[in-house]
Amino acid sequence: ARKQHWEGVVWLLVDVSADGSVEELRVEKSCGHRVLVRTASRAVKRWQFTPAKRAGLPVLSQVRIPVRFHLEEN
Repeated sequence: ARKQHWEGVVWLLVDVSADGSVEELRVEKSCGHRVLVRTASRAVKRWQFTPAKRAGLPVLSQVRIPVRFHLEEN
């Protein structure tokens, strides 16, 4: 991807479980490069979130996450 100078934003819709792990992940909007979508999805699936709370108890929630791929000049 770097050699091809691919950049973009992948928008992911993530269901976060009450324990803070990723329960489900969907690609909401692709940047058009499958390798970047796959890389973003694999990375976010490993994340651990602080769960949302309702009445002081952790609950399932959903978050929208933009993963930006941007190349900087050396």
